[in-house]
Amino acid sequence: MNNTQLKEAACDDLTYAKSTLSLIINNDVPFDTHAFNTVEGVVEQIDRALKNVASISTEQADSSNEDCDVFFGMDLESSLNSVLGTLVAIENMSVIFESNSLKVNTTTLIELIASVKMNMDSICKYIAVRG
Repeated sequence: MNNTQLKEAACDDLTYAKSTLSLIINNDVPFDTHAFNTVEGVVEQIDRALKNVASISTEQADSSNEDCDVFFGMDLESSLNSVLGTLVAIENMSVIFESNSLKVNTTTLIELIASVKMNMDSICKYIAVRG
């Protein structure tokens, strides 16, 4: 695939992941094991987007993109990995949630998911504009 196709594929994966997170945020998915399974699907989508981003040829990329950060001090792959790490941490909380060994504040988790979604918005815009 060429750079344009890779960028489009990454944006498609991230757009799908964002819409899936919106289902949790808007309470369309009950916050129980279904929500954690949904987060697991989002992790897979972001992982696919990350693979597409990693395959973008830097030789063909605009030289003005070389030193541009998505978030302060983070390049595109690092930004995606940061989002991915947060979602994996949420996913890991499912064990706590299912065992009832610790009270999980669902409101806080939904706010964390909303924050991840906002970061993904920025990443997707960055990919669309710069790649």
